[in-house]
Amino acid sequence: MNAPFPFSARTLRRTCVVLGLAVLAAACGSKAEPTPDAGGLNVAPYVLDLDEDSATLCWVSAAPMASTVQVTGPQRVRHFGDRAHRRFHRVELTGLQPGTDYRYSVADIHQAVLSTPTDDRHFRFAAFGHVAGTQSPREYPVEALPNALDDFGAAFGLCCGDITYYTSVPGFAEAFFGPFQDYLATRPVHVAPGNHDGGFPQQRGFDYTAFRTMFPHDYGNADEGAYHTFTRAHVRFIALSYCPDRKDGFVRQLAWLESVLEADESEFVVVFFGGANPPQVGYDEDALFGVLAKHEVDAVFCHDGSGVFQTEVQGIPRFHIGTSGTGVRSFHLIDASPYELRVRLADTTRRMQGHLWSIPSQRTKSVVRTVENGARIDRPTCARLHFRGVSTPRTEFDGVCIKIDWPHERTGVLQVLWTPEEGPDLERKGDGAYYRCRLLRMGTPGTHEFLVSLPRDEPLTGKTYTVKDLVLRIDNAPNSEPVEIETLVQELSLVRNG
Repeated sequence: MNAPFPFSARTLRRTCVVLGLAVLAAACGSKAEPTPDAGGLNVAPYVLDLDEDSATLCWVSAAPMASTVQVTGPQRVRHFGDRAHRRFHRVELTGLQPGTDYRYSVADIHQAVLSTPTDDRHFRFAAFGHVAGTQSPREYPVEALPNALDDFGAAFGLCCGDITYYTSVPGFAEAFFGPFQDYLATRPVHVAPGNHDGGFPQQRGFDYTAFRTMFPHDYGNADEGAYHTFTRAHVRFIALSYCPDRKDGFVRQLAWLESVLEADESEFVVVFFGGANPPQVGYDEDALFGVLAKHEVDAVFCHDGSGVFQTEVQGIPRFHIGTSGTGVRSFHLIDASPYELRVRLADTTRRMQGHLWSIPSQRTKSVVRTVENGARIDRPTCARLHFRGVSTPRTEFDGVCIKIDWPHERTGVLQVLWTPEEGPDLERKGDGAYYRCRLLRMGTPGTHEFLVSLPRDEPLTGKTYTVKDLVLRIDNAPNSEPVEIETLVQELSLVRNG
């Protein structure tokens, strides 16, 4: 067993790594004299990309050094990178295992732990914007934001631009990589550039050279723009650069976007970009949202300026997540589940707003089988429709589709329960024999269609299972007639994605 480290990763990061902005300024043409830092690094190692079986680390060193990373995983120590000396470093860690912790070390002093994700379709991420983008560095304080994202359990972040005021490597280092250092050491923040990130003040037009240097993704165009895509489980994410840096650059970006969307088979597609201050030429919002609507993109997050509000463009929910003009930073938390994205507004006081946006899946599902002959069971507080003998292995379907005709003005709550054929070692009887999937709300009269996922493995045993019975339950309203549940349920079917 490896000997434990005498200091925590956070302590080491804060005591051994400091930003040498004067050195970076010298490298970018400034006459400032270089000043050494304790760890020899100008920008501490940060996670650029993180997948189930790989990760990409970047950092900037004060002087040329070897791009090597030591990674300690389960019962194994590996080394990645090469011995070529450079100042801007990008090292890919490959052959990792999903859902595993890895401790990495750079330059023998900087240490942190990253955790690879799994293909679990339940995860949380955050969206925010306008980290800097103003000449007054204290106008929109950002120091509390990464800690809040960490406290809320955001696995990664989407940033809608303006992470500096003047575009430069020192500007990115001071306004973004410094405040986010601890967060970025363990997980990525994917940045879609705003107008301040592309050569601001644009005396010679937009230029993404510095941005692409600090965020060396596999971009959609090797020569222009700064747009890229990545996936996490069942969600496709697309970062756009709404300020074109070349003539007809936005047209070429839309062509790339359409090619990505045409080939995509993800359950959800999320697009994010700046968009608060569109350039006079190049950017075409009607054309952009025309492409997004054509391919049924599920949500757009944007705004590299001030203002927090929500609109809808060509049927697509658009969440504006800039700054609110106060020291309290707002951001969106998004909980992904197999058939739904749930968006909630939060802020750096750790307050989560009560208002929730629910974005259901729009993808086509194929019916594996229709479940029929439900038996009504009345109880004083609820009506239940019991479907016995479903007896279908969970491996043969992905979810349950329910179509229900709700005639009432009052809100109804539908519960979906299920029980496995292979019960756990602990005997469970009566209502205790059923697992509850979730609560489904019917707020208006009309036909409602719900998609509900069941866990891949039996929750108590962790093994594969066969669904024995399904139960639909609707609570009765006080002082009202019992719900005629058997006449409300139009269809109950087991479905498979695609």
